[in-house]
Amino acid sequence: MFHGNGDWKGLPPWLRIRVYRDAIDCIRGVRAATFFSGVDLTRLADAAPAGDPPHELALRLLLQALQEYAEEADELVLTIADDINTAERHRTRLRAYRGADSDGGRPRLDRIFDTLYFGPSRHSRLLQAADLLTYMYLRRSTTTERSARAEMANRRIWRAIAPTVQSETMWPAP
Repeated sequence: MFHGNGDWKGLPPWLRIRVYRDAIDCIRGVRAATFFSGVDLTRLADAAPAGDPPHELALRLLLQALQEYAEEADELVLTIADDINTAERHRTRLRAYRGADSDGGRPRLDRIFDTLYFGPSRHSRLLQAADLLTYMYLRRSTTTERSARAEMANRRIWRAIAPTVQSETMWPAP
C-alpha cells in the first residue's frame, strides 16, 4: 500500500495515505492496544545468549509485555501472528515458558491463552492491521524521509497510532 505496489499500483499517493489513515482510525475505533518489540541486530552478536534467534527474542519480549498488560487488566490474551516457518518452535517455547518464573526473573506467561496461532495475513484483518501499525513504527524508527510531504503524512499517521501504544521494547535495552 505504502509504496503503491501490487493491488495499490496506479493509485496516487494522497489516496493511499488516506486509506492508510482511515485504516488506523478503524484500529483506534476498536480501542486496540498496540505493543511493539524488536531486536537491535547491530548489538545482537555481542549481547545475545547463545542460540536465541532475533525473532524468538522479539517474540519473548512481546509475550512478556502482553502478560504484564493482561495481569493489570485481569484478562487473557489470545495471540495471532503472521505465518512463519518456525511457528511450531515458538509454540513449543511458549509451553516451556508458561508458568515458569525461575529463568532469570522472566515473568510467568499464564495470561497467554491456549497457544500461539499463526496464519497468513492476507486472510486476517487483524494481522493486516498489525502489519500497518508495525510498518509505520519501523518506518518512523529507521527511515529519514526525503520528502517533507511524506514526513508530514507519516507524522500524522503516527500521531493517530501513538495513543494506542502500550509498550515499546527493544533488546538488548539501550
